[in-house]
Amino acid sequence: MGEALIGFISQSSRFLAPVYCGDMLYPAFEITALERRETTGTMTLAMTIHNQDGVCVVEGDQTYLLRLS
Repeated sequence: MGEALIGFISQSSRFLAPVYCGDMLYPAFEITALERRETTGTMTLAMTIHNQDGVCVVEGDQTYLLRLS
């Protein structure tokens, strides 16, 4: 996103399993929507976090406002 990032619009998260001190966490993001406007746009990402055992501990989405060049 770099210099195109204007702001963080929203986030929703569901906590699915406990996380303990010492756990290794592995986040993953996937772009699920891009909406273009005149000079800006929004990007929505689906997000998951898995622990060292492959258990999904968090899932949700995030939306960002971006400047278009």
